[in-house]
Amino acid sequence: MVSHINNVLRDAPVLSGGPMNPLGNDVLHKVADGELLGSLLATSDPDALDLRALNTAPLDGSDLSPEAQLENHTLLVNAAASVGAAVPMIHETQLLYAPQHKQVALQQAYNIIKHGLLSKINVMTQPHLAALLADGEKPGQVPPEALLSRWINKHVDDYLRQHPQDRRRLPTEVAVSETLDGDISTQLAMALHQVAKEPMLSVGNSILPTARAKQVVDHAIAAAGPKIFAVAPSDLTQPRPRMQQCFVASVVDAFGDGGEEGELDTYEEETNDAAEGRVFKNWAASLGLKLNMKDLYADSCTGIVLLKVMERLQPGSVDWSRVKGSPKNRYEKGDNCEYALGVARKLGCKVVGIQGSDIAEGNEKLLLAVWWQLMRKDLLQFLDELDMDSAHVLAWANARVLSAGCDVQLSKFGDPAVKSGVFLLELMRAVAPLAIREDLIKPGITELERQLNAKLAISTAHKMGARVFCGWQDILEARPKLVLSMIAAV
Repeated sequence: MVSHINNVLRDAPVLSGGPMNPLGNDVLHKVADGELLGSLLATSDPDALDLRALNTAPLDGSDLSPEAQLENHTLLVNAAASVGAAVPMIHETQLLYAPQHKQVALQQAYNIIKHGLLSKINVMTQPHLAALLADGEKPGQVPPEALLSRWINKHVDDYLRQHPQDRRRLPTEVAVSETLDGDISTQLAMALHQVAKEPMLSVGNSILPTARAKQVVDHAIAAAGPKIFAVAPSDLTQPRPRMQQCFVASVVDAFGDGGEEGELDTYEEETNDAAEGRVFKNWAASLGLKLNMKDLYADSCTGIVLLKVMERLQPGSVDWSRVKGSPKNRYEKGDNCEYALGVARKLGCKVVGIQGSDIAEGNEKLLLAVWWQLMRKDLLQFLDELDMDSAHVLAWANARVLSAGCDVQLSKFGDPAVKSGVFLLELMRAVAPLAIREDLIKPGITELERQLNAKLAISTAHKMGARVFCGWQDILEARPKLVLSMIAAV
């Protein structure tokens, strides 16, 4: 893992003094310094963290102050949570004292690496993966882990069709499971034979699994260099799913489908519904419930995830004796979902006209309505603690921005003036003057300036300790619900 970080950040200022020693505690001290994980997340997913918001070490070579380090850790934790990559219940001080919290620090580093690699395993980024979808499946319904195993199995099948003489030398079952938790060296050798430009050693040759695994790793690195997540050969022959997932994800990203063209027509743009679904999934992931959600709609259809969130919002609200923990059919799922809707109503959520069957069947529009009500409940509880409502939030924000000398004002949370990003950045400067440099705020006239402002606004909010789950695209489109949640969090 440390070797991978060295590769990813080889040109980054944070490693200007040279790579970290993979065998020592260099990585823990670098984590504590405050720049490493933020740089890793920004490099792995540029939309998750804007490097301009990260405090950097002074040019004189001195270290960041503990306060600046803690700000960086706060930024990192909130940014990671916004994309579902945070360690549950992590506190930024655990990263500040990383050597004393080794497991948490390494887990956070792994989560960022995994997020960066798996976020590229989707139909929008890799059009050829559309061929792996079953009839009736939508791209968002299939988690990246499943796409990885399907990718291997597809190329194993292709290899064996072209090399039938090798089939008799293999076990009857050669397909890999979606968990990638066994010896996958032979299957990867066949897959790389299909997609790499140079042929691999014939699968029919007599070779030990560890030797074949070393060949697979060496060949992938030789062909794709630092794009490959370097693993030990034993990681591919033993049940080590975390290492296998990262390695295979990097191979798919590096080699794709061997140069074959894919079709992207249906999946080029993220719909409004998909954008809201992304926000709600990341919000739920931040609640510390270890939900491990892959797809908002598929994971909601049993009602259990919804009930766990409701219990988190109001402890004691769910009578778990009424819940079927492993619903076996659509009727039991429907019962769970109907009960979940009843609990939601008791929490004050507006779910009129929605039936349990709608949730169990994955009705996207109605599920989004339920998830918005739950996130709204969380937001309103936060506002209650501040003794404010949405109208007061808008008035407060306008007053703070005006007091800072900016004449931009909002008439509503969906006001087009939000789109430039200037209002949000000026609000943050008014609340925390040292959180952002004035020279970083662009006029917001061009599309690029608006994007830069929006990205900086989100990362600055994270740095200030605000839980923000909208994307920069949501600011550019002035989506009222998400703008309200962001301003309230600030």
